[in-house]
Amino acid sequence: MSPAVGDLLRDLKRLKTPKKIGASFGAHGWSGVGVKPLQAELASMGYALPSPKRPVQWFSGEKDLDLLMVERAQTVAAKLKTTLP
Repeated sequence: MSPAVGDLLRDLKRLKTPKKIGASFGAHGWSGVGVKPLQAELASMGYALPSPKRPVQWFSGEKDLDLLMVERAQTVAAKLKTTLP
């Protein structure tokens, strides 16, 4: 996990908001463990993770990253619609 992501997680731990919804995404190299620690940390802080991890090994470019971010955003938006009044 990068230091910037670790810093973000420390900041998120301080937030005391109800009904937290989170998502993680990213590419991994050989090990395949890029997203697992992030998901575990978010879950331990009480974040609902509405979408399963979708492993992607190596992004071939910005297009792949854009598609993955849109997919995650749509999943979180759908969860928000069912969670919020």
